Amino acid sequence: MTRNRILVSWAIGIVGLLLLAQPLLPIVAREAHAGSARTPATLDVTLTVKENANVGASAYPISVVIPLPKGRYASTANLGIVGAPSQVEVLERWAQDNTLRHVLVHFQPTVSAFGNATYHFGDGGRVDPATPVTLTENASAITVTTGPLKFVVSKNAFNILDQVWLDQNGNGTYESGEQIIAAHAQNGGVFTPRAGAGAAQYDTARTDLRVEIEERGPMRAVIRVEAPTQFVTTTQHTHGFAARIYAYAGKPFVKVDYQLQN
Repeated sequence: MTRNRILVSWAIGIVGLLLLAQPLLPIVAREAHAGSARTPATLDVTLTVKENANVGASAYPISVVIPLPKGRYASTANLGIVGAPSQVEVLERWAQDNTLRHVLVHFQPTVSAFGNATYHFGDGGRVDPATPVTLTENASAITVTTGPLKFVVSKNAFNILDQVWLDQNGNGTYESGEQIIAAHAQNGGVFTPRAGAGAAQYDTARTDLRVEIEERGPMRAVIRVEAPTQFVTTTQHTHGFAARIYAYAGKPFVKVDYQLQN
């Protein structure tokens, strides 16, 4: 048996619909120790999740990097959090034999205020969420549903969240009265240059967008949108941007990472 222990901590900050990203504290992995209770092929990595914002967390999305021994696992097929829904991605493989070296696991732990919660990462199979993230895509938009939330990302006039519905009565449908954001050309990114440097710039005016589904999974999905900076002179240029929108299974919020590029 391989047994590791990893400590994960985070701070929580939610404002309105958008989840403002809070950095994870460093992850500390301790040496693996051998045991005799299981066969050598069984993996058991202990994860200790610490809540340090004194607000508590109920099924709050986090991500953890797990190191794996060389030569043991060729795929993520049976890897996951024991007894809880999770999603596992490959980050790195061992150069010598292409087996998994580091994986990234997404799950939603529950922790009391200033408390600790223990979870286990193993190779006994993975649990899917009751309400997975789903995505549909066409030439003009990407539509995402998380269960309580449905939103649309436009490919032609990017305004971060083009349309949003929140299933407030919990009946599993997104009714017209539950739409909380409607499409508008002045939604999304607006850049106001300094005096003499041109008019306000709206992300929705960009026609050179690159929009892609960067990650598609049952626990988490990520949409990436970017537009390049166009520089002519110091008074004639269009600022670029790169944005990522994160959606989580069963959650009524998203996380948005928006980077203005000069």
